[in-house]
Amino acid sequence: MSSHWRLALLSVLLLATGLRLVGWQRGDTDFLKPEQARSGLQRAFHSFHPDENTLIRAGAQMSSPLDPPLTAYGLLPIYLSRMATDLGGWLTGVSSYTGSLESHRQDVFSVRLLSVAVSIAALLALYTIGRRHFGAPSGVLATALAAAPPLFLQTAHFYTVDGVFALLCLATIGSVLRVDERSGPLCYTLTGVLVGLTAAVRLNGLSLGILLVATHLCRRTPNSRAFGRALLQPSLWLAGAATVVTLLALMPYVAVSPELLWQENNTNDFSYSVGVADGRILRPWSLADTHTPPYLHYLTNLLPLSVGWPLAIAFIVALPSAVATGGRSRWLLLAATALLFVPVGALHTKHVRYLLPVLAPLTLLTADMFVRLQTGQVAIRRLTARVLLIGVLSATLVEGIAFAHIYTVEDARLQAARWIQGEVPWGTPIGVETGGFSMRGQVSEEVYPVRTLNTSSIFSTRGHLTCQSVASYMGARLQSAQYVALLDVNRYQQYVGAPVIYPGLARFYRDFIAGELGFSLVRTYKRNPQLLGLKMSDDGAEASFLGYDHPRVRIMAKDPGFEARFVAWEGALPSHEHCGDEVVFDLVHHIKSGSYEEGLRLALQNSARHPQSLITFITAHLYGLLGETELQQQFLDRWADTYTDKSLSAFLLPWANSSSLVLAGLPELGVQALRFGWRKRGAFSDDKANMAASYRHVSELLLSVEEGTLAEEATLMALDINPSVEGYNRAAEMLLSRGEYGHAVALWERSLQDQEQIGVRWQLGRTAEERGDWERAVRHLLHAVFLDDQISSDRRTLELDRLTRIAEHNGLADLARKVRAQHESRQAPL
Repeated sequence: MSSHWRLALLSVLLLATGLRLVGWQRGDTDFLKPEQARSGLQRAFHSFHPDENTLIRAGAQMSSPLDPPLTAYGLLPIYLSRMATDLGGWLTGVSSYTGSLESHRQDVFSVRLLSVAVSIAALLALYTIGRRHFGAPSGVLATALAAAPPLFLQTAHFYTVDGVFALLCLATIGSVLRVDERSGPLCYTLTGVLVGLTAAVRLNGLSLGILLVATHLCRRTPNSRAFGRALLQPSLWLAGAATVVTLLALMPYVAVSPELLWQENNTNDFSYSVGVADGRILRPWSLADTHTPPYLHYLTNLLPLSVGWPLAIAFIVALPSAVATGGRSRWLLLAATALLFVPVGALHTKHVRYLLPVLAPLTLLTADMFVRLQTGQVAIRRLTARVLLIGVLSATLVEGIAFAHIYTVEDARLQAARWIQGEVPWGTPIGVETGGFSMRGQVSEEVYPVRTLNTSSIFSTRGHLTCQSVASYMGARLQSAQYVALLDVNRYQQYVGAPVIYPGLARFYRDFIAGELGFSLVRTYKRNPQLLGLKMSDDGAEASFLGYDHPRVRIMAKDPGFEARFVAWEGALPSHEHCGDEVVFDLVHHIKSGSYEEGLRLALQNSARHPQSLITFITAHLYGLLGETELQQQFLDRWADTYTDKSLSAFLLPWANSSSLVLAGLPELGVQALRFGWRKRGAFSDDKANMAASYRHVSELLLSVEEGTLAEEATLMALDINPSVEGYNRAAEMLLSRGEYGHAVALWERSLQDQEQIGVRWQLGRTAEERGDWERAVRHLLHAVFLDDQISSDRRTLELDRLTRIAEHNGLADLARKVRAQHESRQAPL
């Protein structure tokens, strides 16, 4: 290679390295929450990439390859994470995985430098493959085209499986190209090892084995009779053995405990992740892809986002150009592109990072195309090709430098947190969302009462909630917050993109951001890519692409007229498009009026409309009212089948159906839904606290519509699901309000066995005093007097004298002396 190509390559690599190192320490900040400042910290650290944190955490938890911390990814990136963090800790003297802020900062910095190294290694691999198979100009040009595109830069700034997977895919493709040139067993073995390594990152890396087999057969089968002999060649089987050995050496659980791959408990499981990817299991982050077309969405939206429109167009043009030109190397690169893109492009979930492995062969084909165009005999064609190449390189470089500018400034979430802490009075309730890109970790919960909007409860009860219930639920959360901090890419973009599936939440987020629900925008923070003052807005782009490093943060403040505006919105919501509330209301009317046949016809006509599952439950009830017990059971079974949907939280479905029916005017049927869930309570042992809380919420709704008996039943079911201090107290208060003093007292005293509660002591003692239950009154009131350090000494003296007189008058002087002696000697109360 001539010196000027070496100089060009060196320049490209220096530029690429510089762009990848810009802001690699991002997240390290002098912004401290009060509790951090009080502990003596000078700087804090915030990491905003969920996958990066997951891999670091998995590395810390990795104890045996037979018992992996997760199966959604292969173990190779976890091994690499552990090696990088251990090395970083050894070099800096900061121990890894201790849980401290300094340790976490060091762990993240270590894996980020590893990611930069992986990205640079991919550039060198591009150059090596391009130079070997298309010449030095193509190798250098391919490296230059991959030096600055936004997706390449973003992947290098965070440690994820995507960068490692793309590098190994590229290395495998390069090795297959070598196999096409020579047939030695060493080449086959090396290629097999690389396929195994790629599969140890993501199992779909095994698909590159097809490329090796196809290459082998093309070289060995000049005619059909040679096909069988080619399949039996030892070199091919050697490659297969190398693949299997490599994969099992890194991931032995695949052979020893293959059942781990089919678990579907959460997103850490391989099968669950596959379900999310193909749309079988919905998650909040996959909602935005609900209406995106397969394949086409990548070409029209994600490919331009990842590399910019000029290079994206060049990539697309390079495909037919390679087909027309032919040549084994080009055909192999085309085949590799198809193998990597076809399975991914068909998935329901479409993340821009899924394109990363595909971009490498496209870059090689594009570089080859531009070099060929400049070596033609037609001068005008050579000139045009050079102009187009300069344009594509310049545009890509501008895109890259503008995107790298993001990493030179503080993340919008930290900017928003600074404003909140500096401008919002301490003690003001702040509303935040749950989710991977929320503001929850940046708002001090010590200074501000944090109120979570928690749309997860609505997401995980799809089809069982009316829009009326959604509005009631969200209104209760907004009621307790004075400010709300939202990110477009956390929940807004997802729900607005799925109005048919989640009509209530889609309308809520759209109208809330528009200021129509009684909150107004007071601050917005967003850092767009920019160069020399020219901003390049990418609002509305794929959510994770924005959420990792440059989301939009909105801070909304409650208006004085919030309640009136929200009530008006809440009343109008059920009539909006895609809300099935009007059908539910009509069904309720038919049930109350006794026109069961008409109601059944209406239910059957609308059983496919949202909320389908709730209407199925009402349909079963109508069949029961008509005496059609067999059909009633069929529809109940169909409704119960939704409890097996992995996208839903089965323990919340009774609450969703019940609250919807109570608000719609069928409280008795709503409690029937609670009874169904209560009978299944043994299946929800991991969620019993949240399930019980949902039953208590329905109890409050029942009280609000003056259904005291049903509210009592719901409260007692909640207590049976999860006996707790809060549950005992809530049930006691309800029973007391219904005149059941003895039962209420028993629950209060059971609550006091688990936890000393001065307020409950006062309440129980005064209630007993009002009822003339003097022994209980004296005992609990005396304990309360001694335990309550909020009362003055004068009041304590007066109360002790009063209780002493009551005790003496009712023959309880011995009990009073015993309680006083216990506290005066600092013994524990009875």
